[in-house]
Amino acid sequence: MSTSPARWAAAEALLQATRRFPDLMPPRLQLDQLSAADAALAVAIYRTAVQRWLTLEHLLDKAARLPMSKTDPRVRTALLIGAAQLVFLPGVQDYAAVDESVMLVRKLDRPNAAGAVNAVLRKVAAMVGERSDQPWEPARVALPLAPGKLKLTSPLLPRTDNLIQYLAVATSHPLELVKHWHKQFGPRDMQAICLHDLSDPPTFVFDEHNQPRIWDDRREQLIAYLAEDPRRRVQDPTAAAVVASLADLSPAPQRILDYCAGQGTKTRQLAALFPEAELAATDVNPQRFEQLRDLNEFSKKAITAPAEDVLADGRRYELVLLDVPCSNSGVFARRAEAKYRFNHRSVDELAALQRRIVEQVAPCIEPGGTLLYATCSIEPAENQQQAAWIAERFAATLQHEQATLPGGRGPTYHDGGYFARLRWPMKD
Repeated sequence: MSTSPARWAAAEALLQATRRFPDLMPPRLQLDQLSAADAALAVAIYRTAVQRWLTLEHLLDKAARLPMSKTDPRVRTALLIGAAQLVFLPGVQDYAAVDESVMLVRKLDRPNAAGAVNAVLRKVAAMVGERSDQPWEPARVALPLAPGKLKLTSPLLPRTDNLIQYLAVATSHPLELVKHWHKQFGPRDMQAICLHDLSDPPTFVFDEHNQPRIWDDRREQLIAYLAEDPRRRVQDPTAAAVVASLADLSPAPQRILDYCAGQGTKTRQLAALFPEAELAATDVNPQRFEQLRDLNEFSKKAITAPAEDVLADGRRYELVLLDVPCSNSGVFARRAEAKYRFNHRSVDELAALQRRIVEQVAPCIEPGGTLLYATCSIEPAENQQQAAWIAERFAATLQHEQATLPGGRGPTYHDGGYFARLRWPMKD
């Protein structure tokens, strides 16, 4: 019997993650040759394994003789895939999750571990009790779901009188991160953020009239819908609010630079909001820069140029958007792999990078012009502290700032993020 294509696709991607953990990168699932059903299952297994990694390994450690951290990556991959299905994917039969994981470890060239994988996963299956739509409360036998809870058959989670340690395991966040959020936001918001990161985020689509809705159809239909009109875009409401905050900017800018343009989503927003402006877009990442090439089809006044050329040509812009690289801490529900990379050193390094970008781009801002600084982070070190530094460093005026914690569900769902609008002094 061969391994199912969906589970093999998930295993190939997860094996790379297991070898890198906790330094995880965005997933690279090979889905082109899969049916729609197999592709959906592969994504569900991989996403669940990554999103609930620390929870799954906590349960696996209870069932296995050897800690997961010391287990061969191929065996660890098979166990994570099996446990993800047993614990969090109720639509998968237990026998299928176990048997397929046994076949997986054999296909991953560890046939001698097949018996151990079978035994460990059967123990994990025995840990899983009833699911409930009732609100979750911290308990040693209750895993939070989104929404609802899962009852375990015995008290396997950490004691709840140490809420930080408990949430780190129950919601799969690094302990350092939960401690940091407790200090930064207090226990209530800390818990709310941890629970939000377990959400299955909806896909928001803005139509050609800039009206958002949740997309419930298949991905292929979404691609076709977006292709019908370049003004349509996929964007979370928090991200959309960044450019929307410029609606009262007067006079309207005639020259705009989007320096960290990524895939050009906010660039398209800028072009729609200021249709008469000349709009330059660039990104230092070569792959992302290539994705900006179709902006000319969206706006005749939009141009793309390599970042080094933008900095060297001496042009000044009345509006500069800097959507800078960040920790992604406001979008961990969408970018689950990013939460495991979080630590104080990485935030310090990102803050230093953000300041270097501001220093590089500052000469491009017209005296009296506007800088719109944005992140998808909830960290003050990347947000409010940076805005204060920019204001002091360049004698700029902080006109407005907005910080948003992730929250909501369904149509009220929103990512976390931050933006600040600063007015440059009239003279250099």
